[in-house]
Amino acid sequence: MKGRDLYEKLPGSYYNRDNLTTGFKIYKDFFDSCFKVSSKGINLGCGRGTSCKELSNCLGVDFNRSLLPIWKVHQVPAILIENWVPVYLLISYQNFDYCLSFDFMEHLEDEAEALELVATLRAHVKIGRHIIDLKKRSGYRGPNGENLHAGASFDWAEIARKTDINFEVIGQHAKFWWG
Repeated sequence: MKGRDLYEKLPGSYYNRDNLTTGFKIYKDFFDSCFKVSSKGINLGCGRGTSCKELSNCLGVDFNRSLLPIWKVHQVPAILIENWVPVYLLISYQNFDYCLSFDFMEHLEDEAEALELVATLRAHVKIGRHIIDLKKRSGYRGPNGENLHAGASFDWAEIARKTDINFEVIGQHAKFWWG
């Protein structure tokens, strides 16, 4: 099962069929530009893992334990992480050609943490493509109603400037990229 079909069969996805057919079209060229020249990737915040299934040699990473049964059934190449430490280790030692994320970097809780992750990504991964939700009150909530996009509260444009990364605001999102 691929792309939209996978999400149609998995109810409750934030990235439902409407999001896939509209939101991802906007960013298709943005993401495609790294896949054409790269071979080994990591998807930070892979969610249900559709991109990991569709891309060859792409490892998914996510914090959400409820995704484990979905990954197993659909044979998604993904790992569960409890904190940011495994991300730093993976990036530092696995020689990824590209990294990508869609609404994942906002989970960083403070600007210093964001600077550290971005500097690590920039130093170890040739190409990066990230979409950041800039809304301070994201629609994505945790089990107790908490806003899980804490990082929307600091200035991602400033982080881009400090780390020499391209940054472009598009509506409530920003494209954040290098390579």
